[in-house]
Amino acid sequence: TEGINNKIKVLKRQMYGFRNDEFFTLKLYALHDKRLRI
Repeated sequence: TEGINNKIKVLKRQMYGFRNDEFFTLKLYALHDKRLRI
């Protein structure tokens, strides 16, 4: 889980300044889609 948390923190730093929070949410789902199948 530490790796996933680190990827989320890196993504948050990369998304700083973007106005669209929905895009950030979609990026999070895309990040986890590779590992988790619900």
